[in-house]
Amino acid sequence: MQQSSLIGNLKRLDMLSQEFFYMEFGCGKGELSRYINQCILEDVKGEKHQKKMEEKNSIKNGEGSHYGYGLIDRGKNRLKADSKIITDSESSESSQILPQIKRSKIDIKDLNVSKFLEDVDYKNVVTVSKHLCGAATDLTLKLLLNSDLFSKDKFAGVLIAMCCRHVCSHDQLLPQSKKYLFDHGFESKQSFNVLKKIVSWAVDAKDDKPTGTKFNEGDESNKCNESNGRTETNARNENNKVNAIDENNPSGLTSKQRQEYGLKARRIIDESRAFAMRSILGEDYNVELFWYIDDNITLENVCLSIVKQKNRMQKIENENSINCDKLFGQN
Repeated sequence: MQQSSLIGNLKRLDMLSQEFFYMEFGCGKGELSRYINQCILEDVKGEKHQKKMEEKNSIKNGEGSHYGYGLIDRGKNRLKADSKIITDSESSESSQILPQIKRSKIDIKDLNVSKFLEDVDYKNVVTVSKHLCGAATDLTLKLLLNSDLFSKDKFAGVLIAMCCRHVCSHDQLLPQSKKYLFDHGFESKQSFNVLKKIVSWAVDAKDDKPTGTKFNEGDESNKCNESNGRTETNARNENNKVNAIDENNPSGLTSKQRQEYGLKARRIIDESRAFAMRSILGEDYNVELFWYIDDNITLENVCLSIVKQKNRMQKIENENSINCDKLFGQN
């Protein structure tokens, strides 16, 4: 479901197409890339591709196609999806689209994007990741900015589902992120480390089981609450669990309060990243933070997107043109 939502947002942002070369960071087996490929194949199924046989053969041989996947992960992964991406493409009705596949077993901090792409035929690059952990998000943003994608005007956008802000590193933050944090009261590494600890409350608080709160099973108020089908005692117990102070937690806060503070702390770190990218990229790119899935699926449900403005503006202009044609009855 999470992967489906991410791919849906790629399409919403006009970044789901065989015109892009996708780089998946922290890819693991490469399952997200495989599902992206399957969705693209489905989108182009049934379209008419009137090409000469030699052009079709050249695409099958990996020539003349800008489409593909760059898979980045430092771990050893079994049952990788690399070959499955090719198999899916070959067996599809859109089999003339045979993507390039390149995998690199490397830590993100050691990757040079420009060198990685030297032997890849690409037109525009889209960066994707599902649950890119802690400092890996900041490292990814750094190495993209340090690449030649921007000078060559080949950077199309980013879609990263972030997680684990409690293992972020102050040293790996972009300078503009540090400025944002400084301006909001986190002026040192020590204060940032405190912020990171609070972040963990965003995902841990719901699992807390407050101690020191006892309920009388023989309470006379243990009657059926007809409005919601629960007993009044059970309803009160649930409310008390959320609002009771955990005597084992040194914060002196209730579970609900800790979660609220944790979410705010997490948002501060996320906003520092968005602020940094807006400051660096200016008006050429649109930077957004949004919830990509309900928190009952995963509490790590915040996504960072960066989209090249002219791609979005071109799409809007095309839609406006179509609407005008319909309005005036033109074909």
